[in-house]
Amino acid sequence: MLAVIFALTICTAHSNTRLRTYHVKIDSRDTLNLTADTAAATKEALTVQKQPDHDVPTTSLTPHATANDSEWWQHRDELMACGGVQVLGIAVLLGVSKVFWPEHNDHWALADTLISTVMFPLMAYLAISASLELKDSQESRWHGRTGKSHAFLMLGLTRMFLHTFMIVMIKLDRELYILMTLHHILSMVCAGNALIRGTMHYWGCLAGVCEITSVFLTNVWLCKEIKIRGSLLQSYLPAWLYGLNGILLWLSFIVFRIILFPYWLVTYYKDINAFPDRTWDVMNPIERYVYPAVVCVMLQLSTYWLVPVTKGVMKGLGLLPDWDDSLKQLDPAKCDLDSGQTST
Repeated sequence: MLAVIFALTICTAHSNTRLRTYHVKIDSRDTLNLTADTAAATKEALTVQKQPDHDVPTTSLTPHATANDSEWWQHRDELMACGGVQVLGIAVLLGVSKVFWPEHNDHWALADTLISTVMFPLMAYLAISASLELKDSQESRWHGRTGKSHAFLMLGLTRMFLHTFMIVMIKLDRELYILMTLHHILSMVCAGNALIRGTMHYWGCLAGVCEITSVFLTNVWLCKEIKIRGSLLQSYLPAWLYGLNGILLWLSFIVFRIILFPYWLVTYYKDINAFPDRTWDVMNPIERYVYPAVVCVMLQLSTYWLVPVTKGVMKGLGLLPDWDDSLKQLDPAKCDLDSGQTST
């Protein structure tokens, strides 16, 4: 587990370093090629950029915000590294599950729960940090990107790709399997589009903030699936600590899913109405229709799962002692909502 954490940290740092290096190279090249005419034009553009959003939409936050398909190949090594680390981690944890918990009835689900203890906190941190960095202006929300937003999309895309194959091995209801597969495919399309074009990073990271809920949900499943000397991990924890985690899970579900996704949709369309020439007019069909469609799917799934989450918390607090635990429907392996689009 420590090796997986270390490897993912190295991949994230490498992603940030490459992105900063890429910026410096472009800035240096552009500076060397400036003529007297282009220098004057640049000075005028910078003057316009300093004006507030409500007066004149600013120019692109980064020199390469309008990227082309060649961007994909520049990220190839990072994608392979992120995917490779996750494959290695899953393989190791699958073996750990079979060795230490041979009686478990779904080793793939347990391996996914174990690796989620690393993935979800890391992705939530990247999504929150990038959203805060890019939220301040219309230009940064639509055309800006940072090292953390880049890393989040990288992790999200590779996570979705691998999880699409993992859910085939995990025991799922047919309806839930179809919904999760649809969600994963749409999210991969969105994350890939953002990496290729270098735009919409804020929106992908904002949706990815929902992974905060997955951190608390993973804690629930660790307590229910891990056994130590024949007893569940939950039995070794103070009741108040397990109950506190359940309350935080419920609160985070309300704030970071049921409220967050409508907020995403409202602010998305407010920006489009306020600055159509810098948003709708330069967007491709994926950004116009698929992005909000993914958020709508996530809102629908979250609304559906809010009922078992609420009942599970009530049972944990002793308010529903005879109720069958419907949180079993919310195994992180079955309900992964990465927003690589997650981002999640």
